Amino acid sequence: MTSEPRLPADAGYRNILRYALPMVLSNSGGTILQFTDRMFLAWHAPESVAGAGVAGMISICFIGLFCGVTGFTGVFAAQYLGSGRPERLGPATWQGLRLSVVFGAVCFGLSFFAEPLFTRLGHGAAVTAAEIDYFNISSARTETV
Repeated sequence: MTSEPRLPADAGYRNILRYALPMVLSNSGGTILQFTDRMFLAWHAPESVAGAGVAGMISICFIGLFCGVTGFTGVFAAQYLGSGRPERLGPATWQGLRLSVVFGAVCFGLSFFAEPLFTRLGHGAAVTAAEIDYFNISSARTETV
């Protein structure tokens, strides 16, 4: 009668933490950067914080969608590698690269619509100006319109 070796009860959690902790730390870095950004904006003017909040949410909707779509490149690459079809890695990777270039151009193009978009929201002039500036910066367009 043989018995199977048993792992300690918390071994599964240790494995999960070993892989998840670096991802948690990298995402925490982004949160810390956003907090610091908002803190400096609050020192500058309250309108800047209001503008960064609205413009940040709108820009992250587009950026998050595009990053989510292009992020599937890694999923396809892992599937092709795991299924023993490495010849499909190249086309999947190139498709992800092409999509990221197109989506980057779309994000840049969205910045040209920032002024009409944020003007229609009906916020005050100072908040609208801050929204337009923040959206343009987050859309990779450094000069303001």
